[in-house]
Amino acid sequence: MGFVWQAHDQVLDREVAVKEVFVPDRDEDRSERAFREARAAGRLNHPGIVTIHDLVSDEGRSWIVMELVRAPSLEAALRESGPMAPARVARIGLAMLEALRAAHDAGILHRDIKPGNVLLPGDRAVITDFGIATIIGDEKLTATGHVVGTPAYMPPERLRGEPASEASDMWALGATLYAAVTGHPPGAAPTSAGMGPLTPVIEGLLRDAPRTRLTAGQASALLAGLADRQPIGTGPAPATQPVPTRLEEPTQPRGSSAGWWSRRSSRLVTAAAGLAVVVTAVVLTVTLSSGPPARHGQATATVTPTSTPSAGRTATAAPRSPSVAAPAIGPAGYPAANPTIPKGYNVFPDPALHFSAAIPDTWVSTTDGGGRRFCSPGGCFAVIVVQRVSGRSDPISDIRLSSAANGSFPAPDYSNYRRLRIAPVAYYAQAAEAEFLLRKRGTAGDLHGLAREFTVTQGGQEYYVQLTALAANWQSWQSVFGVFFATFRPD
Repeated sequence: MGFVWQAHDQVLDREVAVKEVFVPDRDEDRSERAFREARAAGRLNHPGIVTIHDLVSDEGRSWIVMELVRAPSLEAALRESGPMAPARVARIGLAMLEALRAAHDAGILHRDIKPGNVLLPGDRAVITDFGIATIIGDEKLTATGHVVGTPAYMPPERLRGEPASEASDMWALGATLYAAVTGHPPGAAPTSAGMGPLTPVIEGLLRDAPRTRLTAGQASALLAGLADRQPIGTGPAPATQPVPTRLEEPTQPRGSSAGWWSRRSSRLVTAAAGLAVVVTAVVLTVTLSSGPPARHGQATATVTPTSTPSAGRTATAAPRSPSVAAPAIGPAGYPAANPTIPKGYNVFPDPALHFSAAIPDTWVSTTDGGGRRFCSPGGCFAVIVVQRVSGRSDPISDIRLSSAANGSFPAPDYSNYRRLRIAPVAYYAQAAEAEFLLRKRGTAGDLHGLAREFTVTQGGQEYYVQLTALAANWQSWQSVFGVFFATFRPD
């Protein structure tokens, strides 16, 4: 439903993808809906979703400027190499579920999940065309008989002309996993031949009645036990894989997160099929929220997280003192006594460290040098480490002794440490934070970290929590980090 070009952003000197979206009959109402839907999709900021940078209308033509991901699609990989091993398909499915959850939590459906819309760069699976499929396949178009999409990957209710739902995306995910493991779409009557250990999850996703299909959480639980640790994709990947450490991070950085674009007349230089094409557009002056992150209190572009705790979900207490700043992430003061656990999260209890907190139910938990380590799936894109520390019950003094505050990370694995800030914050009885950047050997791009040391009661047991992610993805993980701090409870 549109052509895609590789283009060069002449202001920011970067490569982007530009898609022209064809709106039937150049209907102005449909064009406006198209931009409204794409604008909503542009607020998504997740490692498994291609970022939408800008929306452009020029002489009746509509363009969407997106992150350029240099990687083959799942469709191309199947065409070249045939069906994939079930363990690899399970890893792809887990990564796709993480992305779909983020979108569904934001109220956005995809409506055209299929192998051609899944890219496989290195150790990731990335879904593209978010918002675009929603635009073209909206209910008004469907009502007039134009059911838009790929029939082989459309759920039964969509083919009957019924509205799409989250369950519709789950059916399409099941069809995509079926194709990945068998080499062909499910057809009218899919069989279990060739599905192997993936049979229960694929059959559960492909149920005819939407209400009986597996939810994202149920599918994730089934896939987690089948996934291997091999690279997901066939696209660019680092030559060596870093040895897992306390700060293990993905080796492929995501593209820059979307910022707020101020428009002016300019040009995008594009190339398609080896031919140079100049496309007139109105784009290209942008302030990015990535790069060296702003220090606390400094203005920066705002990116809406996918499931940040809000007043409707988790009440937050007022800071204990107006003179102490609110924390960079999570609630200020004492968290709510009975916070609502967001969809897709489970409370993890740790009897040894005497705490519990909510984490996404697809994250992996391991012990870490006497502490607890939580790692995001599909390549450890983000890490949370928790320790009980023997300090002086004075977090403001004790945080200065941490590697996060003084840069004493072991060389040569870590280098180029830069402290962004260190300050007391209002969290539980007493707390302090140190925020920093550094480079890890074998990891492309800076790591962004935040350490928080705090006591739950005045003079009581002290905890140390360190959050780490690629700097380019830092904001996209703040919703998970915020839920963790909002639901942290000592035992």
